[in-house]
Amino acid sequence: MRVHDYTIVSYYKSSDEASKEVDSFLDGAKSYFERQQTEGDWPARLVGWYRVDIETYPDLAIDDSGIPDQLVVSPAQDMSRFLHFAKLEADKDPRDAEKRLALIMRELTGEWYREISCGEIQGEPRFYYDEVVYFGEVTDLYQSKQGALVNRLSMVDRYFVDQQRAGFYYNSDVECKKANNLEADKNYIVFYNGENASP
Repeated sequence: MRVHDYTIVSYYKSSDEASKEVDSFLDGAKSYFERQQTEGDWPARLVGWYRVDIETYPDLAIDDSGIPDQLVVSPAQDMSRFLHFAKLEADKDPRDAEKRLALIMRELTGEWYREISCGEIQGEPRFYYDEVVYFGEVTDLYQSKQGALVNRLSMVDRYFVDQQRAGFYYNSDVECKKANNLEADKNYIVFYNGENASP
């Protein structure tokens, strides 16, 4: 499995119809996920997609609970997360569930920080109440220790937090640093936690 950047494993039961239905979404999610990458809409990342029938192969189950689930693993970061994916009433068509699963996989396999304009920081309306902003060049996010820290922090947030998660962003505008009372020739990681927050 370590040949992939990330891995998802669907643990299902062949005798459980609901479990089999959720597992059946895997192929469509994989196709949608890979199509978005091929068309250039999503950044490329190598994801392995696997399934295990825990009744036929109980030794391959992740634990002894016997409960079907889906596990996402980041081998490089030594992180994993169960999805507890299920069909929703809003899923009128199997493709709705497949797309939703693909979107979850996108969120858990990359794009740990996104660009944000100066005016959008703590703007209204916003998706995340709390925001972590890296003020510096985007290339630093892939090369510097500060960037690695932001990357790791964002992954921890997505893999271990379910409620009131933070948004992770970067801004390379020197004038935006000045507008936030930051020194223009330095890089910063700033945590904002509300409209009255200051760095």
